[in-house]
Amino acid sequence: SIIRYVLSGEGKRSTGPYYSITPYADPETKPLPYDPKGALELLEAAGWRKNAAGKLEKDGKVFAFTLVTNAGNQQRKAIMIIAQQAWLALGIDVKIQDFEWTVFLEDFVETNHFDAIVMGWGGGAINPDGYMFWHSSQTHHYESNHVGYQSAAADELVSKIRTIYDEQEQIRLTLQLHRLIVEDQPYTFIYERLIPYVYDSRTAIIERDAAGREHPRQITVPPSGDVLHSFRSWRKFASAPEYAR
Repeated sequence: SIIRYVLSGEGKRSTGPYYSITPYADPETKPLPYDPKGALELLEAAGWRKNAAGKLEKDGKVFAFTLVTNAGNQQRKAIMIIAQQAWLALGIDVKIQDFEWTVFLEDFVETNHFDAIVMGWGGGAINPDGYMFWHSSQTHHYESNHVGYQSAAADELVSKIRTIYDEQEQIRLTLQLHRLIVEDQPYTFIYERLIPYVYDSRTAIIERDAAGREHPRQITVPPSGDVLHSFRSWRKFASAPEYAR
């Protein structure tokens, strides 16, 4: 529903901390299934039962929490509403709130003072170093492991990933980290945005050989997904250039 109605179909389901277009994401890892019936069975197995009001309750306490995000972001607000309705259908009492960006950061994110939040990541697809997000030493206030994730196995992996320069070994370790994060689920990864780029066919990337001669190269999508990373090397010609084969 989120991809269809919030993104108008311009997205794909995400499985973990690395973008699927990079070599760091484990291609065998599947997205979590959307399975309300299975979720309710897990909750009931953990001792939650619906009360007379239809709310899940355990030991006299109703299952309730507040989901927050920043104001002004209509996509995140829509995500919260869709998620809230799904949780309410299960009998979970979820309240949603959005706050001005500075308040959201200072009163909730930076102080780790929240039940659950909706946020997004951008960039970072080229560098697989996730130390600041996943290492247990980064869980204090004003650090980036906002959810307080702590795992000895993750600590070891992220420490190795940032100090190993052999690309294949680095990829092997990031695949392990991807699988571990998915299994532990400190985040629920929802989607990757699909951004269509349209550019003039007369525009190309200019590359120079050892002799300094210029050669146009067709604009393609790099591993980061950001075609604008080489924007300074773009040039627009009078007509579409011929590319070397």
